[in-house]
Amino acid sequence: MRILMLLAVRPSHQRRGVARQLMQWLLHSARVAGMVSVHLELRASNRAALHFYRSLGFAQTLVLAGLLRAGASRRSA
Repeated sequence: MRILMLLAVRPSHQRRGVARQLMQWLLHSARVAGMVSVHLELRASNRAALHFYRSLGFAQTLVLAGLLRAGASRRSA
């Protein structure tokens, strides 16, 4: 089963521990539900998010190149 979930914190509330509390709740809920792994996707350029998720114990496992950027369109040949 795949679930799409977005985690965002309003900029005015960032750096106050809100995202950390949300992630701790999410990870606890996942364990209770019997999930054995949680996978994240984020832009490689998002250093703040990368640092945040590493601080929660996540490790980078895959880097995908050539993905479309937000707002970009794919042209057919």
